Amino acid sequence: MRKTVKLLLLIGTMFLCSVSVFSQNKQTETCAYAYLPIKDNNSGKIQKYRGFGNEYISKSILLKAPELLVEDFGAGYVIKSFQVATKIGLYYTEYAALGNQFSDQMRNDIFMKVTRGSKIYIENIKVEGKDGVERMLPVMLVIVVE
Repeated sequence: MRKTVKLLLLIGTMFLCSVSVFSQNKQTETCAYAYLPIKDNNSGKIQKYRGFGNEYISKSILLKAPELLVEDFGAGYVIKSFQVATKIGLYYTEYAALGNQFSDQMRNDIFMKVTRGSKIYIENIKVEGKDGVERMLPVMLVIVVE
């Protein structure tokens, strides 16, 4: 069985990951990433906060993020569940969500209580493709700047 692997990574202000694996039955896998859709107040455009590299986010903007979305390069993934976790004071706080919406409990117990420099981990992001197979996306790191 012959396999050809193509890998493209562009790292910087924009993150792109495309992995294609071709086998005898011509199956292709495309990797994806989660992001927070953030509306720019000036232009009204939606920006994708990926939590990658040196990206930081203010607490006020984080509180306005309505949901977690997935960039899948046309693969048709849907977020089924995810977890949000952080350390607040001496305690580790973690909440789970079904679907792609942040709960009020997440906003009140995590997003409202974090301080400057806090790291919020959005992890165990489970997505389902058009083929019905459930996959895990990488952990998303959110660093709060205010």
